[in-house]
Amino acid sequence: MTLPIRVLIVDDHPMVAQGIQSVLERYSELEIVGSLNNGRAVVEQLGTLNPDVILMDLNMPEMGGLTATELVLEQRPGTRILILLNIILFFSLVQCLVYLHDLTIKNLSKGSDHLGSS
Repeated sequence: MTLPIRVLIVDDHPMVAQGIQSVLERYSELEIVGSLNNGRAVVEQLGTLNPDVILMDLNMPEMGGLTATELVLEQRPGTRILILLNIILFFSLVQCLVYLHDLTIKNLSKGSDHLGSS
């Protein structure tokens, strides 16, 4: 990637997008090429904005972040995408990972090498 790194912010909450942008604008290595509020807009404007990196919210109206990510990577496989999660979803994900870790440790201590055995 050449400098400056072209960054696109995609979040349906204006305050979040503005906050991210205000932090990133402090870095001369980064160029904010746009801020969009849904995945459909990303797919439609991908060629025009030409981002190197997309900061993409997961849950958005019209088209969510996962679908948009899939479509972006089909069009431009070299694009780097960082998925943004809200704090509640993040902690739910962490709880799931802790549960799976505990389940794996429990099964391994019983001599199983995978989750499905008891």
